[in-house]
This record gives sequence, C-alpha cells and structure tokens, in this order.
Amino acid sequence: MAKTIEIQQPHNLGRDAAYHRVVAWQDRVRQQFGVTARWLPPTEDGSLLAELGGKVSGHLWVRPGDVYIRLTLGTITGLFASKIENGLREQLVASLG
Repeated sequence: MAKTIEIQQPHNLGRDAAYHRVVAWQDRVRQQFGVTARWLPPTEDGSLLAELGGKVSGHLWVRPGDVYIRLTLGTITGLFASKIENGLREQLVASLG
C-alpha cells in the first residue's frame, strides 16, 4: 500500500535563495535516497516546482516563505515512511537554516 509524506518547512530566505539551497540539498538526497528532481518553469504564483522521481514520486515547491514536499512512497519504501520523513526534514531544515 502506498504511503504519502508531506513536509512544509518555513524559511525567511526568499524564493531564489531558498531554491539554491534546496538544489544543493536535493543533490544530497539523490545520492542518499535515489530521489531525482526535474525542475519545471515557475508556476503562475511564482513558485518553483520540481517533479520528483526515482524510488519515490511526488513534487517539491519552493515558495517565497516555505518549501513544500509531497512524496508518494511505494509499498516497500512506505514501511520506512517515518524514518524517511524525519531524515528529509532534518536535512531540509539544516539546508535552509
């Protein structure tokens, strides 16, 4: 059964500065968890959006005041949802810090 993870992390960096930190963070996530990102053109509200793939599916939004991540984990990875969510959140907080 699939499991969904949602992470919303506020920041005071502004969209572009947060984007650069998220890109660096995402590179570490790719190496550690096998999660890839394909960045799309800015949305109508100016948010930056990436489609996430690899071992998960989902999206990542970089907005002026926060970063929002929504991931869908497969049956096997869903067993580790709490560990994955905590690890991603800790790394994201440190990157935006």
